[in-house]
Amino acid sequence: SGSGKSTKKKPSSLLDFLGSAKPKSDDDKPSAKADDGDEEEMKEEEDDDDEDESPKKKKSSDKSPNVYDLPLPKDAKNVEYKKIVNMVDFKSATSVEDLADFIVKGLKKQGWSSENDTDLITPNSCIIKRELGKAELTIFVKPDGQGSKVTIMSEGLSWEKKKKPEEE
Repeated sequence: SGSGKSTKKKPSSLLDFLGSAKPKSDDDKPSAKADDGDEEEMKEEEDDDDEDESPKKKKSSDKSPNVYDLPLPKDAKNVEYKKIVNMVDFKSATSVEDLADFIVKGLKKQGWSSENDTDLITPNSCIIKRELGKAELTIFVKPDGQGSKVTIMSEGLSWEKKKKPEEE
């Protein structure tokens, strides 16, 4: 009976290994793995393409408007440039509407444009949206004591500090 078990096991395991297992699962598995590999290779090639494009994006971001060029009133106080959250905060003694008018005119001179004139400007609050190339600004002006508090939320601006020889 011992030899019968061994002869039954050997052919069945060989059949399982060579015969039934190979066409059904082994062939399926390598083809599936090969497909996955092809997809991964294609993804890697796509990633390589993205990497090739990223220096171009960096070059274009150098041409992005600089956050330090945004128009600030002469009486701007407590100016905070928050690079991590792409925000600028400051306070001014100027009224909400006058300050909003100053910002709108200053941005227009720099080439910023508004989409569908969506500005909301009232004595109590202002929301100003502007675009320049791929850069976007959303500016909130709110009353603060006798003056105003401004929050500028930005996307696509350059945050490199520049030396301004004109102001020496």
